[in-house]
This record gives sequence, structure tokens and C-alpha cells, in this order.
Amino acid sequence: MRATKRNRALVRDHRAFFRARFPVAGDRWLRALAGEAPAPSAPGLLWVDLRGTRLWGARLA
Repeated sequence: MRATKRNRALVRDHRAFFRARFPVAGDRWLRALAGEAPAPSAPGLLWVDLRGTRLWGARLA
């Protein structure tokens, strides 16, 4: 998800919804995308910077 101020506010304000929809930590998906671990069996949420050059896992806990 693009890390705009509005998107970050939406995730913060609806944390329970996003936690239910994206139960796997985004960091696990980052490791899988880097080839360091197998892909998780459930979705996770990743942030992408505004330029589209950096990814990081969303903290939903």
C-alpha cells in the first residue's frame, strides 16, 4: 500500500479490520520476496514509499 498520509491514517483508524484481512506480518512477506524464506500462506500488508523505491512491513499488532 502506498504510504501516503491518508492511507496510513486509514490503517491506523481501522487497525482491527486490516489485522483481520492481513494476518501475516509484512516483514515475513519481505523475507519471502527477497528469497530468504518461503512465502507465507496468508496475506500481509506492505508499505511502499511515495517514489515506489522502498518496501517495509506494516505494524498492525
